[in-house]
Amino acid sequence: MILYTIIGVAILLACFFMVRCQGMQAQLRQALYYSQQADKRKREILGHLTETAEQLQQQYLDRLEMAYQAGWVNAERYEKSRIIVSHYCFVILSCVDKQLSVSAAMNKVATRSQTPLEDIQRFISLQRGEVRNAWSSNQVAGFTRVCNLLTSFQEAPSLANAS
Repeated sequence: MILYTIIGVAILLACFFMVRCQGMQAQLRQALYYSQQADKRKREILGHLTETAEQLQQQYLDRLEMAYQAGWVNAERYEKSRIIVSHYCFVILSCVDKQLSVSAAMNKVATRSQTPLEDIQRFISLQRGEVRNAWSSNQVAGFTRVCNLLTSFQEAPSLANAS
């Protein structure tokens, strides 16, 4: 009699754990599905971000090139600004996708471009306050602001009056 009771309890426990395991499997499958959907959305968003960042980078480079050709910036400012702006997309994606800070991403840029990060930081320190403040934020929005400010030029007064 006791043996039948023990066997009955064991069977009930086995059934309980089997049902519980099946429920956990269903939850795991659902979590995996949601994870795959989130990953798919992340890839789509990163694709759109990449495209937008590349377009913005090209606009920044075009504006910088036009200003240099018009003589509004000297060669040194052009070169340093170009190093920063030409890596805009890389920095943004490094920050968003790999969770790097702007300074860490710029450190990689400095290594890639064989320009010491100290030179870039020295260049930024010589810029107006808006640029320095945006740079010091070490955030994506601040970096975007820096690139925008470095490539925003108003016509020089001597050139405006000459025409």
